[in-house]
Amino acid sequence: MGVGDQPSGLTMRSKHIASVQCCMCVHLRSIVDRRCDAYPDGVPDPIWDDKTMHTVPIDGDHGIRYQERAVRARPMTAEEQMWYQRVLRSR
Repeated sequence: MGVGDQPSGLTMRSKHIASVQCCMCVHLRSIVDRRCDAYPDGVPDPIWDDKTMHTVPIDGDHGIRYQERAVRARPMTAEEQMWYQRVLRSR
């Protein structure tokens, strides 16, 4: 599959600069190119837009799913947690 090819018929036309779940995942390789270990040719829009949580198998993910980064500069505050949940619900 080449860079321009779309896995499983999913499009990659999102205007979101960054995905909340992808940025928090250990498998993310490039925000600019929207690449990760599961989708080396580009993360599909439903995942990138946080409309689909990648915690279950999705066609084309090579058996790799969301895994939260273990290391953070500091734990999220209650306010940051609320923001994160609001962002996920709005997408």
